[in-house]
Amino acid sequence: YNGLTLTKITLSRGYNESNLREDLRTLYFKLGIENKKIVFLFTDGHVAEEGFLELINNMLTSDVIAHVCMVHISVGDYSKLFQQKLRRSNYVTPKNYLDFISTYSKLLKEKDQHILAQCKHLEGGLDKLKEASEQLSELNVKLITLAEDKATEIEEQNKVIAVEKCEAESSLAEALPALEAARNALQDLEKSDVTEIRSFAKPPKQVQVVCECILVLRGHREISWQSAKGMMSEKKHFVYSTVCSRDKYSLQTSLEEMQAISKAGSGMLKFVEAIIGYCDVAKEIKPKRDKKNFFQSKKELELIQGELSDIQKELQALGEKYQDAITEKQQLQEEAEIMERRLIAADKLISGLSSENERWTQDLEELKQKRMRLLGDCLISAAFLSYEGAFSWEFRKDMVYQVWIKDVQEKDIPLSQPFKVETLLTDEVEISRWGSEGLPPDELSVQNGILTTRGSRFPLCIDPQQQALNWIKKKEENNNLKISSFNDPDFLKQLEMAIKYGFPFLFQDVEEYIDPVIDNVLEKNVKGEEGRQVITLGDREVDYDPNFKLYLNTKLANPRYSPSVFGKTMVIFHILSDLQLHPCH
Repeated sequence: YNGLTLTKITLSRGYNESNLREDLRTLYFKLGIENKKIVFLFTDGHVAEEGFLELINNMLTSDVIAHVCMVHISVGDYSKLFQQKLRRSNYVTPKNYLDFISTYSKLLKEKDQHILAQCKHLEGGLDKLKEASEQLSELNVKLITLAEDKATEIEEQNKVIAVEKCEAESSLAEALPALEAARNALQDLEKSDVTEIRSFAKPPKQVQVVCECILVLRGHREISWQSAKGMMSEKKHFVYSTVCSRDKYSLQTSLEEMQAISKAGSGMLKFVEAIIGYCDVAKEIKPKRDKKNFFQSKKELELIQGELSDIQKELQALGEKYQDAITEKQQLQEEAEIMERRLIAADKLISGLSSENERWTQDLEELKQKRMRLLGDCLISAAFLSYEGAFSWEFRKDMVYQVWIKDVQEKDIPLSQPFKVETLLTDEVEISRWGSEGLPPDELSVQNGILTTRGSRFPLCIDPQQQALNWIKKKEENNNLKISSFNDPDFLKQLEMAIKYGFPFLFQDVEEYIDPVIDNVLEKNVKGEEGRQVITLGDREVDYDPNFKLYLNTKLANPRYSPSVFGKTMVIFHILSDLQLHPCH
């Protein structure tokens, strides 16, 4: 190997990503510290876990390491230029470099996990969309088949209804004449004779005699044709009265007496008696004859009524069957309409799902591309968070967009185009909230908001205009913010309470000298496990709440802080230009 040492990993039971990292750390130590010439052999047989490939890929993208070094060196150059142009100090320490690497690692992991979660969510959604689309397609086919079956069923039902309706109307037409004849016969049975007699203007003599006899039998004083017609005006009363009158009638004069009185009257009397006798006999015989005729008519009537009842029952059954058929037809039509609406809704849903599927597929592809670009996006953003705080907006812009981005592009490191620091590190909702809390919306102020809230070190704001101070107070007013200064003799006690209970703490009116008693707090020298963490404050150990936040704010326009302060805190340039203070509308 021409003087090169061959090195490869040795897989063992339980060998994982942590073991590989340790082996790579040993490899880098030999390369960088011992300056040994090594060939590292890694084959597909060494890929015990998928995470191994990411580590090896990072090794292959050595341009990332070159870029990290370039950024650190460029910040030193810009610090000199910053001092020359604005007479302001900025110190670049090894702590900044380590902070850069740590921030890059954390930011890349955070954003990668966020995008992976979004991808997983979209992939799950796409699977659901695919499943729903398949189910809807199957349902659509079933609905179409069912709709066709229902249409055929309705057509057949219409034919049955038409036949049954025709049969019912025919049976009804046959039954009505017989029914009507029966009714007429019943109505004419008792009144036809009386009606005929009353219609005579001058009846035959015999008819008139009979009627006059009836008048006599009924006990009328006036015996005339007009009286007879009046007698017959009410059929029921007429019959009843005649019977009653006949029962009351008795002869008070015998034939002998009448013969003594008048020979003609005697003959008339004999005639009347004969008539009466005949009437008595006829009265006995007629009921029997009428009874015979009645039973004969009744038998025929019962027969007709029986047939009529059967026809009526048949008609009722046909009517019920017809009504059931109509109801079933309506139900079939309603079901068909429901199916048609479902078909339309299914088509719309399938169309909507198709468009959603296209959109989500496109979003998923964009997320995958965005994930690839995280390498460069997080490099620039981590550099911004680690080095840019103390610089003015003009210097920040030149460093990020003219030097760092250009170097990333030259090294072909994936990067979003166009790239903006604000896009990766915040969003419109957060910027809007900051604005409502008093932070100006200009680019420098938004960047300062990012540095204040996302920096790995506690912020020290150079804020002669006190805008940052007011924003922090407003931002933390509902979080039990504690405010003090190094001139307050009780600041340590107040700071201890804030650290213990996780309250935000603000040091205001900070001078160039910062009391070293809080160095452990600034450097976040926390000890212990997650269950109980402590930090040394002065000569005491204090329970440390991870929610604790520390802000430092100075009114000094151009303070001269030591390099150690720049290493321990995030010095942030909060001075706004006149244009930023009074923007043109």
